[in-house]
Amino acid sequence: MRRVVTVVLLGALLTACAGPPGPGPQGGAPLDPGPDVTYVGGSADGALSVAVTVHDGRATGFTADGATGVWFDGAVTGGLLDLRAADGSELRGGVHGRIVHGGVVPAGGGADRSFVAVRADDPAGLYRADPVSGTGVLTWIRFPDGTTRGAAEVDGTPVPAPDPAPDLVVDGVHFGPPVRVVTRP
Repeated sequence: MRRVVTVVLLGALLTACAGPPGPGPQGGAPLDPGPDVTYVGGSADGALSVAVTVHDGRATGFTADGATGVWFDGAVTGGLLDLRAADGSELRGGVHGRIVHGGVVPAGGGADRSFVAVRADDPAGLYRADPVSGTGVLTWIRFPDGTTRGAAEVDGTPVPAPDPAPDLVVDGVHFGPPVRVVTRP
């Protein structure tokens, strides 16, 4: 029952946010967003969080499931996203005003994970902290309500992502402050 309600609510959200047809081709066709726009959201079941930043005809994507994160990079053509990860996973979708909808296909096939993301106004967005000493990376998706979901890797091993803070030490690795991501680092 909860899944049906979630799907119905997502459908209503998409319908309500769509607004009147824009100036793009076919009225409702995807449009290229302005420069440096970030969208955040996730799958209907909440298992996958997604951030997409669009910049200069390119896009960077990041997905997190609470344990691991995957970076994507690719082109935006006519408002359509075609992004790929180093492992062969794909993130595809369409930009429709303040909303991106699409799917993530894992490397080697598997079930497509559908998602919806909305335009993220500051301070919502995609953030990353790099190590001051040691090796690793911390990445978070910050949602409009202030909650975050992230992924962390220290010395090549996934570890639980801590909450964002200006000065973090994770498994002995000291990280600098989180910075907003526009393009893939």
